[in-house]
Amino acid sequence: MPRKNIKAYFELKGNELFYHPPLSTTYKLPHSLKIEGSWRLSGGELIFITNESYSSFFGQSLSFSAKLQKVSKSYISFRVLKRTTPRLYSRTQLKLSGRWKVDGSNNLIFEVKRNNGFDEFSFGNNWQVTKENNILLLYKKTFLKKEVISSLVLSGNWAFSKNTLEFMVEGSDKDKIKFDIGLTNRAVTLNKEKIDLTVGIRKDSIKSVSLYGRCKYFKDRFEVTLNSAREKLTWIFKLNKHLSGDRELIFELMNERNKPLGLQITFSKKFPAGGNLFIRASTGEDKRIEAGLYLPF
Repeated sequence: MPRKNIKAYFELKGNELFYHPPLSTTYKLPHSLKIEGSWRLSGGELIFITNESYSSFFGQSLSFSAKLQKVSKSYISFRVLKRTTPRLYSRTQLKLSGRWKVDGSNNLIFEVKRNNGFDEFSFGNNWQVTKENNILLLYKKTFLKKEVISSLVLSGNWAFSKNTLEFMVEGSDKDKIKFDIGLTNRAVTLNKEKIDLTVGIRKDSIKSVSLYGRCKYFKDRFEVTLNSAREKLTWIFKLNKHLSGDRELIFELMNERNKPLGLQITFSKKFPAGGNLFIRASTGEDKRIEAGLYLPF
């Protein structure tokens, strides 16, 4: 179906799209129409896919001159070319509200809340973690007929929970993106300035994630303090058991109330190597993680 321009006004109400015909000479709307369909994100642009019953007039999709501008805990905003509404108000921004999630392939998805469910904006699984431990969303867009990579930052904090690594989006105390800790031979690796983790259960969708900060080692514990522009976040692993004449040390992650969180890490020291270590993490009855690594002990 050929592309056509529609002379009209469109309005967002509760993430639903409404069509207003052109103004009459009295500057009053004769009527309005709610368009049925679904929202999509394509090349960083906002598109509305119309249901078949509306396509004869609007076409198969409606493309708006709206570019991704910002993401937050509960909405995605788009920058639009200056437009005038039926009441002659200027508008330069559109917002769609919803929630974040991750699927089984580690694709980060924003779900746009609708009356009949959710529409999905997928940012794929090539997202990264910045040195400030925020999530960097990468997406492709077209600029001057060329495809370029653009990015947006989703700010928040990381935490461990049972069997998962969690990302709590900034400004929210309940909206969490939960990643399963992967069962691979290098699921957890500690370095002086970062901790590397593998997330994802399926072998074809595992992903390496690096969280940045400082690791400090003490006689009875080790601490991982993450970089953050907001607040200091420290994970404390306390020594829980000595095994095999101190050649195996089991550390357990504790919360701020000194209660265990179910993540145990075992260091096996092999002498005389100055700190060749082997790490085993247990995050539940049915999950085991094993990984080889080297650290000065």
